[in-house]
Amino acid sequence: SSLHSVKPRFNLRYEFSQGSMVYLNAAEGFRSGGFNIGTPPGPTTFAPDHIWTYEAGTKQQFLDRKLEFDGAVYYSDWKDVQSAFFPPGSAGIVVTENAGKASGWGADLSAIARPIAGLMLTATYGRNDIKFKTDTADKSVGDPVDYAPRRSYSASIDYRHPVLGRTAG
Repeated sequence: SSLHSVKPRFNLRYEFSQGSMVYLNAAEGFRSGGFNIGTPPGPTTFAPDHIWTYEAGTKQQFLDRKLEFDGAVYYSDWKDVQSAFFPPGSAGIVVTENAGKASGWGADLSAIARPIAGLMLTATYGRNDIKFKTDTADKSVGDPVDYAPRRSYSASIDYRHPVLGRTAG
């Protein structure tokens, strides 16, 4: 068995200056199908799933790169979503099936500040509101997709200073 796939991606961007740009993306992605291991009550194979994502965003740098900001919003339209679950009577064997359609909006934001030499402060935030649009064996309309947190965020502090001559620790 072999798999051949060509998936389009369209990108349009405009640079206002070296540190300021906006962009639009549209891209199709997929995950290949596969086989369910063992003899579960359910399908022995599952098909590829396909997703189209449409994104608009910006990347901005200020104060000679001492401050950076990235932001994007996106909409995803997903068909034949692969969903893993434990069907009744499966004795703990996970079955993957194609579970209908899901779609929704999301956003990603990040900021980086470099207030002094060697110090970098970073913060990120993500929101994902992709939900099932069809009922399936283990999902109802409105349920979130598996393995995609609704919100994510992070913060970090990175400080580097030479310890011996030019060697940074």
